Amino acid sequence: MKGVAACLAALVLVAGCAASQRSQADMDRDGRTVAAALEAADSDGASFHLAESWVITGGQVPKGQQSTVSLTADGTARSGRVKMTLKFTTGPTKPSYDLVVADGFLYARKHNGGAAWRRTTASAGSALYPAVLLELVRESVLLAKRVGASSIAQQGGGFAHKYVVIPSSDQLEQLEAITLSSSEEQAFLKTATAEIDVFLAVSGDRLQRVEVHLVGIEPSTGAKNKIDSTSDYKAAHVDSIAVPQGAADVDPGQLFGG
Repeated sequence: MKGVAACLAALVLVAGCAASQRSQADMDRDGRTVAAALEAADSDGASFHLAESWVITGGQVPKGQQSTVSLTADGTARSGRVKMTLKFTTGPTKPSYDLVVADGFLYARKHNGGAAWRRTTASAGSALYPAVLLELVRESVLLAKRVGASSIAQQGGGFAHKYVVIPSSDQLEQLEAITLSSSEEQAFLKTATAEIDVFLAVSGDRLQRVEVHLVGIEPSTGAKNKIDSTSDYKAAHVDSIAVPQGAADVDPGQLFGG
């Protein structure tokens, strides 16, 4: 056991040293490896378990306090579409919703309530579950500002290759689902940060986990948002994800109401 620990420590040390000397060619190569794993999981189909924490300070939140939204979701992803049951785990009622993300739209209805489907633009809900949006994560990897060398990380009951990706400014705005004017954008990007951690199986580069960590201050309100979204993936047989029919179009703020 002591020998294994020493070996892993050496691997991590080597990866860390390499990260400070990364060439564009090395980052492009590793970015393609990660993107291919994300694409394979999406095209073949995968099941996932998501956990997210969204902490808000400043803005309308009293000084010295914070507002926290926590949620979990279980679902499947295939061919650019996502289907899940999302449950808010904070608040007095802790409601659950059925969600489908497909073809540029987000569909939602109350879980187990026989409620009708509602529909709004897909980007309106992206910050609630960025770690399950495999197409957006893949795009963020391919357009990344930086892709770090892989390191060995403990994952589940074993180990995985961990890649740390720093998205570009444009991708950061998409991940946080925020629309800004040109003047607001400059202020936002001064303090905003994003990191995507992708874990691939040591053998075969199969996708195991995606973590998305976002921090940003909304220029219009001064509210600081800190989002930590984690999704664990397993290969699964996933039938084609159908688009809900007869959904009523609503504004984003009305999606979870009623």
